[in-house]
Amino acid sequence: RLEELVSAVEDLVRLASETDPDRKVFGDSMVAKVKQLAAQLDEFKDTAYNAIRSVKERYQPVLDRKRQEEEMARCKILEEKELLENQRRSAAKAEEERLRQLEETARQERAIKAEQEAAANEMERKSYEIERDIRNVIKSAAAQDEQRLAQRREAAKTMPLAEVLDIIESNNSGSAYKKAVKALQDIADNIVANPENPQFRTIKKANAKIQSELRGGVG
Repeated sequence: RLEELVSAVEDLVRLASETDPDRKVFGDSMVAKVKQLAAQLDEFKDTAYNAIRSVKERYQPVLDRKRQEEEMARCKILEEKELLENQRRSAAKAEEERLRQLEETARQERAIKAEQEAAANEMERKSYEIERDIRNVIKSAAAQDEQRLAQRREAAKTMPLAEVLDIIESNNSGSAYKKAVKALQDIADNIVANPENPQFRTIKKANAKIQSELRGGVG
């Protein structure tokens, strides 16, 4: 503000100092007033500058401290903003990692479940194949056994009695062997006792008692 007053008075002094009649603006009384104002301003200016300088010197530490505090406050605000931003980024990164781990866990669980289902299906398939093979083996063994028994039955029709008894003995326990021999003895006794009766010369396959007694031998 003081600089503006000094500049304005200096302009007035230049106008008052004009000597060219054509360019002269102020009269003599006005020129005297301008000079008086300039003198007063010079005196006041020195006092004002000294006062301003004194005030600045006195309050400069306060101003410096204030600027320092303002700078510290500004830096603190920036640091807090940076800290908040770092915290936000860390939280976002942690959340992203958490979601990634959840997705990875879910993926692994799906993979494990798929492997378990595949293993269960494979086990079921193999179990079915094993059961099928067992059934086939049993069926084949039964067929072979039936064929063997049929062959033995057929052979027994013309086989000597002693050989038949040997076969019965080799395929049966002692009690079963005795039971089968007794059944054959009963058949032979009936034939000898009734040589003319054809009823005793044939044995029906439907005779469950005879079949049971001879099953271990020639069937």
